[in-house]
Amino acid sequence: VAHALRLSGAPANNENLSENAWREDILTRSPKMESLLGQAKLIATNDVSVLIQGESGTGKELLAHALHKASSRSHQPFVAINCGA
Repeated sequence: VAHALRLSGAPANNENLSENAWREDILTRSPKMESLLGQAKLIATNDVSVLIQGESGTGKELLAHALHKASSRSHQPFVAINCGA
C-alpha cells in the first residue's frame, strides 16, 4: 500500500487516512459539502437520532453511512430507512 501511495503521489500518512475513513465514500471539493461533513462529524460524537432530508440523488444515504461510521455505534448494524412517498 505504501508503495502504491508513493507512486500515486498521495500522502502516506496513516493517521490522516484513518481519521477520514468514516467519510471514505464521499468525494467532494465543495466548501458547502466540506462544512456539512464537519457538522456531521460533530453530530456523530453525540448519541442522538438524525433525520436527513433532501432531493432524490443528493447523497443522503452516503451521509447517513458516514455518520454511522463516525459514531460510537459503528460496530452495530446500519439500517437505512427510505420513507419516499
